[in-house]
Amino acid sequence: MYANACKSGVNAFFCLFVSDFTHCTVLHQPDFVIPVDPGANVTLQCFFTENYSMYDMFWYKQIKGQQPCAVVKAGAVADPIFHKGYLNTRFDISRSKKILSLSIINISHWDEAVYYCGVEIFFDIEFGNGVFLALNVSSFNLSQSELLFSCFFS
Repeated sequence: MYANACKSGVNAFFCLFVSDFTHCTVLHQPDFVIPVDPGANVTLQCFFTENYSMYDMFWYKQIKGQQPCAVVKAGAVADPIFHKGYLNTRFDISRSKKILSLSIINISHWDEAVYYCGVEIFFDIEFGNGVFLALNVSSFNLSQSELLFSCFFS
């Protein structure tokens, strides 16, 4: 089996070549950045070019300077499995044939990160281009010294 992954524009492409069979997926996260105020609600979306209802789908979160971590797995035939730290009522996932959405309510500073959707096809997880959930700094009630401190140690 030969696998080749590449990025093109705003879409992530993945192709598997097995004998004469070629399977390509396109995952599209339409937003690059979503600015949000603390306490607000947001829904992140991921679009697929074809019906992936038979595959497991995922949302991963990557905080700046850290490795990505799984938020939730939406199984093809099972209920979603939220990973530790996301087992509360602030996170919800919805899935249709061509859309995977992650809703987060009551946004906090811990939610600021890049979120990637993914689909598992033939034992590989392929990811979308990611969306950065950016907290509006002006919404925080920080003193100037607190803001300066956070800039030096972020």
